[in-house]
Amino acid sequence: MKVGAMSESSLRIVRRFVNPEYLEPEVRAELHTWHKQGTGGPRTLPGFLRDDFATALGDALHALPYWVRYASVYEGDVRTREVPEEEWDGHPDKAARHYLIRPMLAAVESPDVPEEHRTVLRQFLAFVVTGPHFLSWVAGVVGDSLEPRTSFEFTRYGTGDHITPHHDLIPGRALAANFYLDNRYTASAGGRLWFREADGRDHVTEPEFNSFTMIPIRDGCRHWVEPYTGSEPGRYTANLQIHREY
Repeated sequence: MKVGAMSESSLRIVRRFVNPEYLEPEVRAELHTWHKQGTGGPRTLPGFLRDDFATALGDALHALPYWVRYASVYEGDVRTREVPEEEWDGHPDKAARHYLIRPMLAAVESPDVPEEHRTVLRQFLAFVVTGPHFLSWVAGVVGDSLEPRTSFEFTRYGTGDHITPHHDLIPGRALAANFYLDNRYTASAGGRLWFREADGRDHVTEPEFNSFTMIPIRDGCRHWVEPYTGSEPGRYTANLQIHREY
């Protein structure tokens, strides 16, 4: 995905999903300045998606029957592997524990999922993951050419689930980003995103419904998700890893 002004066709598609204020040239320019300056914490954009689309997406994620438990540990500095959950708590190199949707294909194709939920999930995946238009917006923030596909997963958290501190310094990775999609989330449920700069300054982000958080990838910085404390699964999130074009 090349850098430059967004085409009219991309703007037209993005307007279908994103709050128009985030398409204004001065807003995109300010976000590019934030990313380029290389200091500070994550940047959160409240009310990022159109309200009706975000609500429909949150309802679909709450209703899906395909959530499975996932636990991973580190092998080396950034490489991880999945492990049985019973091995995770006592493991010295634990990385993450939460739920994932498996199989993703069933979420968008199975007749067991209501058609309105399949439709909104297909629309989101086509817009954010497989299509060029959202990445055109992100390329303007990063100020660099981007790979045409992103690494992606939907997650939710159970009581005590969390992600340990890590840096995401993987070759080519430009940005991590989260869409927070839990329309029943309350601040008392925890699961906040923490980001520590190289100089030790901490920044904390609430996973508020329909906010979009961009997490910079920088030497010496770490980020993590504190334990989720809700009694029911929550903190529904779409996680993206965006890469520069080689």
